[in-house]
Amino acid sequence: MMQKNLTCKDSKSGQKNIITLSLLLIPINLLFLCLGYYLSTFAQEANLLVERPDHLFPTVVFSSGAFSTALGGLFVLGLIAAALSSADSALTSLTTCFQVDILQDKTFSPKKRLMIHVSFALLLAVIILGFYYAPNGESIINRIFTVAQYTYGPLLGLFLFAMSAKRKVKAIYTPILCMFTIGLTFLCQHLLTQNLDFSPGFLLLGINGTIMYSLLVITSTKYLSYEK
Repeated sequence: MMQKNLTCKDSKSGQKNIITLSLLLIPINLLFLCLGYYLSTFAQEANLLVERPDHLFPTVVFSSGAFSTALGGLFVLGLIAAALSSADSALTSLTTCFQVDILQDKTFSPKKRLMIHVSFALLLAVIILGFYYAPNGESIINRIFTVAQYTYGPLLGLFLFAMSAKRKVKAIYTPILCMFTIGLTFLCQHLLTQNLDFSPGFLLLGINGTIMYSLLVITSTKYLSYEK
């Protein structure tokens, strides 16, 4: 989505692109929800044993007897193609940011670029396998959202602070506050679960962002400019 916005000729075109994309995602998400509902209903009526939510799609395709092997293979190829297109975009963004922003290397030598691409591809494979084989009965998407609540919360707090608070912050403190926020969020989740028997679920994202915003307000000063 960021790459699409960067190709817009001006901010008005970028705003139009975001609004159009948001409207298009509504029927697309509804379509996927309906497909998931029908897959689940079909599996129940066919008395198929689905061990975990991630196995629903392959179980219906290969174990129901309603699909031929060739058609099932086409389904799997389509699923892999859709997944790899997202992974390809993520790898492109990660490798470019790592080389240009972290290594600050703009020579783009083929050997170094190949090393970075291979390293990030292996790292992505390890992360994917780690999510799949983690000892938990939840689906992979739930595990991803659980991790994202800790990593994305500080970003939301930073964004809200930058848009609403006219205060001066020291950039060197920002990474420290992000790590501190993740620790406080984990502590809040533990206290809510153990003492109040309340599981915050996806509400943890809002708690994380609120903690980050509060820490930025406490550690900043009342100036209009920002200090690096």
